[in-house]
Amino acid sequence: MLKPGLYEQVINTLLTQELAAKPDDLKNIQKIDTAEASEILTRYLSEVIQKCLDSMPESDDTSMKVALVNKVVGSES
Repeated sequence: MLKPGLYEQVINTLLTQELAAKPDDLKNIQKIDTAEASEILTRYLSEVIQKCLDSMPESDDTSMKVALVNKVVGSES
């Protein structure tokens, strides 16, 4: 049985701050496995982008969302 905690979680700035307040003996932080890095980071980035898109105002016009995606992929229109 796993102990309560975060598993296979990308440590972003916010999580880094939260972890800094925890004692070292409660943390087991490991680097991302090189073979799995692309998949893990892609999944993380997808979740971040989806949260951002979901937080944008609802509208029939999706141009703001498309513009954001274009910025992320580097093809501003």
